[in-house]
Amino acid sequence: MLQLAEHLERLEAERLKRPPPTSRNSSQPPSRDTAPTGGCRCQKPNVPARKRRRHRRAKAGHPKADRSLVDNPTQVVKRHPSTCTRCGHDLQGVAPARTVQRQITELPEIKPVVIETRQHDVTCPGCGHTERGRLSLGLEAERQFGPRLEATVAYLQYQQHLSHERTQATMTDVFGITLSEGGQACIVERAGLAAQAQANALRDEIRQSAVIGSDERGVRADGRNWWEWVFVSAPAARFQLSRAIRSYPISRPRSVSRYEGCNEAPLFRQRRMRLPTLTGD
Repeated sequence: MLQLAEHLERLEAERLKRPPPTSRNSSQPPSRDTAPTGGCRCQKPNVPARKRRRHRRAKAGHPKADRSLVDNPTQVVKRHPSTCTRCGHDLQGVAPARTVQRQITELPEIKPVVIETRQHDVTCPGCGHTERGRLSLGLEAERQFGPRLEATVAYLQYQQHLSHERTQATMTDVFGITLSEGGQACIVERAGLAAQAQANALRDEIRQSAVIGSDERGVRADGRNWWEWVFVSAPAARFQLSRAIRSYPISRPRSVSRYEGCNEAPLFRQRRMRLPTLTGD
């Protein structure tokens, strides 16, 4: 018992010699640090007035980085002084000694363009058949939004990862276009169908890879539990939904009409990605 008491005394003495735990020498958060006078030290102390501050500027010899001028600007604005502000002399006919050139990059005024199609029904005088004028690509009868608008919505939602609500707000605030939930769903579905050929090419490309990495997680789609799989090879990656339980080969592609578990489209989610983005490099 005497030896145990002496051992406890030594441990207590060693503990008292140690500095108190702070956020600098332990995993304790800064909010629990105590000031020397007691109380919470939630803020860093002020820098002494006599302490020399380091100037935050470019180092000597650092090359200056300027925005390069374009060769063919969209608009050129020339300004020639009319009179001298010092003596009032007329300067209209005086040639300039030099020209100060600057360029300002600006966005054009964004206004939605509404295209109205009018298909004429013409009755053939020879056989009586009624022929309707055909619409060109991008002006199909079932379409309410043009290809560029649909590409912008798909880019905002699936490349910039904006939610449905934020995508609608962006289209309204920036472009002055109001989108309904149904209209946005049709845009996403059309983008997925357009990406299906590329998705099939990615599937075939991954199948030919020597090494394929994969992972899965559970998601909700169409009110059911699904598995979201990702297959990664050196050149590409493919996301896939499956009802199979943790055993879904890449040779059996499937998709659903509506995908609510994550912010991905039914077919548009199967897209090409660079490998460093997936591996975290």
